[in-house]
Amino acid sequence: MKLNWGTKIALLYGIFILIVLSMVFFFMTKDVDLVSNKYYDEGINFQEKINDMKRSESLSDPVRFFISDSLLIVQFPKIMEAKSISGALILYRPSDLKKDIKMALKLNSGNQMIVNLTGLERGIWKAKTQWTSRYDSYYNEEIINIQ
Repeated sequence: MKLNWGTKIALLYGIFILIVLSMVFFFMTKDVDLVSNKYYDEGINFQEKINDMKRSESLSDPVRFFISDSLLIVQFPKIMEAKSISGALILYRPSDLKKDIKMALKLNSGNQMIVNLTGLERGIWKAKTQWTSRYDSYYNEEIINIQ
C-alpha cells in the first residue's frame, strides 16, 4: 500500500498531537510541591529572618548539628540558659513537603536537643532552628545527610 505525501503529513501531525497530549496528561498527574504553602507570608517576613540569621551568626558559640548513629544532636550555645530557650526545630525534606517534621525545642541540661532519626527517609534534609532567648530571636539552617 502506497501513501501519498498528503496522507504522510496528516499521519505525522496526528502522531505529533498524540505525543503532545500524552505528555500533557503525564505532567498534569505529577504532584508539584511548593517550597512552602505560605510562601507569600514568608516573603513579607523575610527581612526578619535575615536579621535573626545575622544575630545567630554573631554568636561566639553558634548552634551546631551532629549526627551520631541514628541520633541528631543539636547543640545550642552554652552561654544561654536552657530554660530561657524556646522555639522550634524543623526537619525540612526538599524532595517531599509532606515529610517535613516540626517539633518544639526541648533541651537537656547540656543545652542539647537530641532527636531520634529512626524511621526517617535517608538522604538530604535541611534542619532549621528558630528560637528565642530572653528577648532576642535567632534562626539557623543547616543541611544534614541522613544515612
